[in-house]
Amino acid sequence: MALAEALLEDGWEVVGTARKVTPGFEALSERFPKQLAFHAADLANPADVNRLAAESNLVQGYDAFLSNAGIGMDGLVTLLSTEAIQTGVQVNLLAPMLLARAAVKGMLSKGGSVVFVASVAARTGFSGLAAYGATKAALVGFSKGLAREYGSRNIRSNCILPGFLATEMTASLDASR
Repeated sequence: MALAEALLEDGWEVVGTARKVTPGFEALSERFPKQLAFHAADLANPADVNRLAAESNLVQGYDAFLSNAGIGMDGLVTLLSTEAIQTGVQVNLLAPMLLARAAVKGMLSKGGSVVFVASVAARTGFSGLAAYGATKAALVGFSKGLAREYGSRNIRSNCILPGFLATEMTASLDASR
């Protein structure tokens, strides 16, 4: 929410997504009713992701696309279920790729910026976060390729790799891992 709030305070129009509206999003909607739109979507479902791209008019040409999607997969790889790994790949990698594809189509005529929030786990690795780190490392690779493919069209692509942050997703983790 902090990223969305900072963008809104700077005057940006923001489209947010989650499975359902959260209290934090409702509070931002009250403060920025003309700048903020919400589209419910389950990023673990590719059909929902494609519907989100169409509903949010990504292909109409936003100046910037920020992907902050993420789902934790904490646990030793040998203990993770196939379903947990598949969901992690879908939410952390495939959904941002599909949404960025739509956003880049909308930026082709005027340029723009694509920013992905990855993780320091993509570079350093953490015990119990191998699968999560792998999805974020793949996102870094995708961003680099996107920059090479569309940089000549004035479309930038970058990743932010934050360190350990105290969030709902990381509440069960030990930062010393």
